[in-house]
Amino acid sequence: MYFEINSIVRKYFGLDVVIEWIAKRLGELHAVYLTGDIAEGKDSKLIDLVLIGSIDQGYLLTLIEKAEKLIQRKIRYLVYSDVEFGEIQAGKEGMLLVWASDTKHSDK
Repeated sequence: MYFEINSIVRKYFGLDVVIEWIAKRLGELHAVYLTGDIAEGKDSKLIDLVLIGSIDQGYLLTLIEKAEKLIQRKIRYLVYSDVEFGEIQAGKEGMLLVWASDTKHSDK
């Protein structure tokens, strides 16, 4: 059921387009989590993302600007390395995994 809800949320908010677009172009992106209002099921003009991996942040900004125009929503993001993300224990409860390159960040 998680995967069905995840798919519905991603399609409704246009996240499927944004995440696939970003993931294919950033380098070593390992996972993307949705946080904030949308992760809680509330509509919002602001999308909060947490990206895990070693990525080109300059290129990310370019992609974010294009994605915002495409979906007509603002995107706010944080980038963590795998090590940094592993050290963060508090606050993970409100995170919804929306994309992963492997099972390392799986919510199972």
